[in-house]
Amino acid sequence: MLPGCPLAAPIGLDPWPLAIDALAECLELLDDPSLCARVGFYLDYNRDVWGLNPADLDHISVTQDRGPYHLGTSSRGRSATLVEAWNLVVPDQVLHHTCEEQAWI
Repeated sequence: MLPGCPLAAPIGLDPWPLAIDALAECLELLDDPSLCARVGFYLDYNRDVWGLNPADLDHISVTQDRGPYHLGTSSRGRSATLVEAWNLVVPDQVLHHTCEEQAWI
């Protein structure tokens, strides 16, 4: 979850249920490692919003022999960090943001 960001979850609501097994199955059928990395990073970054624990994310696997993958084209040519758990290059502005700057996540 976004540190110190009350807007990351609907105010006054419990975390939304997420059928992580069904999502993992869909991702496997799509066979797109880049998509798996992006979805995995998003869910990991927002675990509290979705009511997930780290073990839930074990269902989403990222092929480590390919990549690294990029979170959008904005991560190329800009200051970015490799998030090794997802083999994903993430723009630093996503990792080090304020709540207002990252309304999309």
